[in-house]
Amino acid sequence: MDVASRKTVIVLISALILDLLAFTCILPLFPSIIDFYAVESRKDSLYTLFDSTVRSVQNLALIPNLTRYNNVLFGGLLGSLFSALQFVSSPILGALSDVYGRKSILLISVLGTLTSYIIWSQSDTFTLFIVSRIIGGLSKASVSVSITIMADIFPAAKRGIGTALVGIAFSIGFIVGPMFGAYFSSIAPSKQGIDELFTLPAYFAISLTVVQLFLLVVLLPETLTTPKIALKDILRNVLVYLNPWSLFSFSALEESQSKEALRAIRAYGLVYFLYLFLFSGLEFTLSFFTHLRFGYDSMQQGRMYLFTGFIMILIQASATVVPCITSCVLELANESDKGVTTGIFRSLGALARALGPMVASTLFWVVGPAFCYAVGGLSLAIPLVLLRRATARAHNVRGRGFKRTTDGRPASAPPVAIAGTLPLPRGHTAVLCIKPSPPSHSHTPRLTAWEESRVITAPLKMLNSIVNFVITNLHRVPRFNFQFKHVKPAFDLTWFGDYLQSLFFLGFICLLFTSLLLLTITIEWICRCCSRKAAGRTRREVRNLSISLFLISAVCFILLGFCFFGNEHLNRGVTSAVAGIDDTIKNIKYANEQCTIFSGIRENATQHINDLISIVNTKAHEHPEVNQTDLTEAHHLLTGLSHEVDGLQTGLEKMQHVLKNIDFLEDQRNAVDYYEFERWAVCITLLIIISSVLFLGATFFCQRSWKGSVLFSAFGVVIFILSWSIFSISLPVLTALSDLCLEGDQYVSAHLSREMIETIKFYKTCNPKPSHDNLPPSIPVDQINSKLVSLQASETKLDALLGSLFNHSSEISNATAFLSFDISQSLKSVGALETTVACYAYHDDVKAMYKGICYTGITGTLIFTASLFLLGVLFFTLLLIVSRSWYLFSRQPTDYGEVDENDPFFPRNNDSTIPVDIYGTHVYNPRTRFANSLERTEPSTGTTTVTGGGANNPSTPLLDNSGGPSTPLWNHRSGSNFNAQASAPPATNSVIRSGGFEDAYGRYQEQFDV
Repeated sequence: MDVASRKTVIVLISALILDLLAFTCILPLFPSIIDFYAVESRKDSLYTLFDSTVRSVQNLALIPNLTRYNNVLFGGLLGSLFSALQFVSSPILGALSDVYGRKSILLISVLGTLTSYIIWSQSDTFTLFIVSRIIGGLSKASVSVSITIMADIFPAAKRGIGTALVGIAFSIGFIVGPMFGAYFSSIAPSKQGIDELFTLPAYFAISLTVVQLFLLVVLLPETLTTPKIALKDILRNVLVYLNPWSLFSFSALEESQSKEALRAIRAYGLVYFLYLFLFSGLEFTLSFFTHLRFGYDSMQQGRMYLFTGFIMILIQASATVVPCITSCVLELANESDKGVTTGIFRSLGALARALGPMVASTLFWVVGPAFCYAVGGLSLAIPLVLLRRATARAHNVRGRGFKRTTDGRPASAPPVAIAGTLPLPRGHTAVLCIKPSPPSHSHTPRLTAWEESRVITAPLKMLNSIVNFVITNLHRVPRFNFQFKHVKPAFDLTWFGDYLQSLFFLGFICLLFTSLLLLTITIEWICRCCSRKAAGRTRREVRNLSISLFLISAVCFILLGFCFFGNEHLNRGVTSAVAGIDDTIKNIKYANEQCTIFSGIRENATQHINDLISIVNTKAHEHPEVNQTDLTEAHHLLTGLSHEVDGLQTGLEKMQHVLKNIDFLEDQRNAVDYYEFERWAVCITLLIIISSVLFLGATFFCQRSWKGSVLFSAFGVVIFILSWSIFSISLPVLTALSDLCLEGDQYVSAHLSREMIETIKFYKTCNPKPSHDNLPPSIPVDQINSKLVSLQASETKLDALLGSLFNHSSEISNATAFLSFDISQSLKSVGALETTVACYAYHDDVKAMYKGICYTGITGTLIFTASLFLLGVLFFTLLLIVSRSWYLFSRQPTDYGEVDENDPFFPRNNDSTIPVDIYGTHVYNPRTRFANSLERTEPSTGTTTVTGGGANNPSTPLLDNSGGPSTPLWNHRSGSNFNAQASAPPATNSVIRSGGFEDAYGRYQEQFDV
């Protein structure tokens, strides 16, 4: 790198650091900013509109009206608004930089950012603050343009250095920037009764942006010498980055990438989006969570961001998550598409950051922080599981040869020992296979160990017997269509045919059974509500009920684990079957190419024979003195050669007829691969939802929470319906797989020729020895090879005969040389064709097709379906039993009840001022019991005689009267002696006591209830 380029890099990185410092100084201020505008005196029409809309939704959805949670929702909407605008503006400004230059677009971006900071500094209303965020989001493209400038400066081999420098600038900005914002906000002055809490951070951001603008104007040169794109092409390119469907499908790569590599890239893209969607949502709401839960001010928020910034340096230095995913994708992309792939990935990340805060803050607002973070944390398992599948796809692309090798052959094509070469179309190399080299099966999927072993262990024998028993009996189950007519269990996928109707009918029966179970639960719950048990509850009953519910939940978790295992096992089987079909299709296509090449060589040989016949006839007229007997024999040899070469066409056409019928296999491969991924992803998502609800239920059961049991009852009905609905789909799928494996020949024979079916069966049962003569009977390669050997002998004899007849004429010698070359190349082509259609090239792939569906797939589906059935039964039992907890887990008199800001006694903002000993009993202020127990040490107010007017002692029993006059308990409620000896605090809701022999302690609590 020259001096000028080094200077440009220094200026750009310095300007980027200033930009990020100004951008990140607002991050720890968001909770306080929302609180700032939530004050009644500062509310404007826009904030009032938002607030009234939110409260209307709360009243409609019966959501508690808590202002502190509403602020989280406002903050999430603001964060998503900024990211969404950045998602729209970054591709447009980046594309314009390819036309008008990097520096000019970067200056426009910085000027827009400066304008937003100036408006922020004057935003004494919520509307002005929103306007500043909108302008900032629309003009925030400095990072993407800076990365583009780095790509202009650094060559392709060293472009990673420029990206690393941008990463360093990010780390510095996110470590130092929040601390600056928090510091300036903590020392902000207060003028004219208006709390200008955020004036100094805004002025700080303005100052940094002005310095950045000066550096860019004076010191940064233009790095774009010539425009890279025409202005009219900008719209088409920008739409690729703005259309979410184009982003997720990577439509810009469809023409340059193979289908298999594109599927792997799409899988990685989905993982990348889901991870950033979940992570950005939880990360954005973290500042609000710490502000509400722990009372963090802006300075403490800045310290938190400082700590996370240092952790970010350590994690990013290890190149995890986002860098790893990006590297995996770039490894799959072609060299010319890496820039486009990186751009699409950045747009996916921006879209995730635009949606994540909005969804997370909405969840935070609706159900509170505990459920929000529990669901968000568990949901992070979804991209982890999807990443495993994406990695398997990428391994298939690299290991199974979905990319083409340097010589143009698919990497999955069988290896060949070369004895001579022949130039072929698209760089292929045909060979004469003297002794084929043993095939390398490193790319072949190894399904299970028992498939390669002659000895099957006892557990696998038992599992195999169970699978055979299940599929045999499922195949025998009577089938009926929608007209209640009996249907044969012959697999068929004709839409709305009798067989598909029978599968739908089976699913409807399962749904009907689910409805009956749900009706039973409803009746039980109604009866439980009508026969309310008001008394008679014992601790043993509560404990036994809690233990029973927890044990049932634990068993449900075990069954959910089996569901995950069965789903993964089914996916593994289908994936291996798809890979086997794909490899088989590729080998068949390669064999068809060899047939095409051989057909071309045969046509050349026919033409050369005709030319040779014409030359011999001409020479015979010119030399009538030649031996007529030898001439007649030469004519017979030429005629025989012509007939034999024409006869090769018959065997070639038969072979092409067997190998050409692969459209059906391709359609099935594409359909199964596509729908299997959708099925697997949906099942994983639904099972994670069920696991989350069940986990919360188990937690509530352990806590014996009345509210928790009622909440679980509501969500339990949802997961009950969900589990039985999945079962209603899984059982017909298992039945269809059983029919396919037992009587699928009729369905296959309707789409494949008889010769193709026989060939596939041969490959399934043949011995995969490395021999070129182990060929299916329907492919007549041996006959073609024998004819070519006979042709070669006849051509040698003809060459000698014509040489003696015409005294080795040069014209005849050249013609016979051409014919000899054609026959030689035909032998080589047939040798390559023998290797291509040999048993060892297809055996493992065809076996994977059968075993993937009919063993691994059925086993996984059986485990999944059986686990779902047992899980549904346990959910039914759980929902019947949980209704008992509505009264056994009833609310205690001292249970904590959440109140909002309108508490007439002690509003939330006065929590810190409530004394610990409000009545001298240490137990009647649960809202400050925990927080003040660590900080507050006020002495007792002395309003009770429990401690004798002395200092509070946590170990003093509530009814300990050792410090006062000794009075019998039966006298505490009678006469003036009671009033003289004990001065109880006034009760706001106490009732008039009547004389009589009532329980002395039964209503002792209620006189202190506030």
